[in-house]
Amino acid sequence: MQRTKRIAAHIVATNKTSYHTMSNSKTQSFTLLENPQGLPTEQTWKLVSSDIGTIQDDQVLVKALYISVDPYLRNRLATAPTNQPTVSGQVAEVVESKNNKYKTGDLIFAYLPWARYTVLKGNEQGLQKLTGLPNNVNPSAALGVLGMPGMTAYFGVKNILQIKPGETVVVSGAAGAVGSLAGQLAKQLYKAGKVIGTTSTDKVEYAKQHYGFDEVIDYKKFDTIEKMRAELKRVAPNGVDAYYDNVGGTVTHALWSLYNKYARVAICGQISYYNNTQLPTVQEWLGKIIYSSVLVKGFVWSDYLVVDGVNQVPTFLKEVGSLVASGKIKFDEHVIEGFENTPKAFLTLFQGGNIGKIVVKV
Repeated sequence: MQRTKRIAAHIVATNKTSYHTMSNSKTQSFTLLENPQGLPTEQTWKLVSSDIGTIQDDQVLVKALYISVDPYLRNRLATAPTNQPTVSGQVAEVVESKNNKYKTGDLIFAYLPWARYTVLKGNEQGLQKLTGLPNNVNPSAALGVLGMPGMTAYFGVKNILQIKPGETVVVSGAAGAVGSLAGQLAKQLYKAGKVIGTTSTDKVEYAKQHYGFDEVIDYKKFDTIEKMRAELKRVAPNGVDAYYDNVGGTVTHALWSLYNKYARVAICGQISYYNNTQLPTVQEWLGKIIYSSVLVKGFVWSDYLVVDGVNQVPTFLKEVGSLVASGKIKFDEHVIEGFENTPKAFLTLFQGGNIGKIVVKV
């Protein structure tokens, strides 16, 4: 049976017991059977067993502790090689090492196959020790608020939206891992005058009370472009200066006539379209972009890892990590327990049932 739990507190106490578990001779992994058309199903993957083998010099054997599932994976599945494991971010523990940089018991972050155990070279691209997190947060935060989703929110707000005090900001996906943080950063770091979120019915009050959005709109209630535009006009009578787009769809369409001069739009996700076989056209938006001088920029988090030759991760961890550690930034983890439930966890992203970051606890 699938077991889920949501960690709603802003801080999760770290268990000081060692994560170390002796390696087995076998591992399991989920291999991709087909490139999905439309919404994937659990049958898109197959659970297979294989031998771990003997690790060689300079290699490490790691055991998955937490596996990240994220919306961006949907696009990758369309062209990913079949009969190979799907890959995503993981927090793992070194259980055997023949590399001087890593010792047994070290926690690492890397993009790894959906597998219980993985053998890696010590110089594998992206492999890094898990450092820089506040002492009072769970290591799984490296997959969420202090990992890729957190940096996506931070870089989009800081580098693209460039919010000025008093401005009106809209964030779609306000109860998700990225949107919930983007809204909080807009208020806490950049002093936005009004931050408006959109989410589904059962999350409206939670996003408002827990994450501090000034207004939250139920996209299921205002389910046409005309209804959504009217509601956005009501809550933003002076227009919109910045939009953080996680979702696409009705909200994105409705906003085009509401942007103020020199508005900025940061587009990091379009989950409402990921399983569609036909995509909407954008010609009707272009005139508004011209005459209101709207900046529209798509991005991925890695675009801003290095700016003017300076690594931005330490600054991110210092600014956002301190807010998380102090409780000023609230975040949630939707934890699905059991490696066997990894595909189910991924599909949960498209069912709208999660609040915050979905992680699989292996």
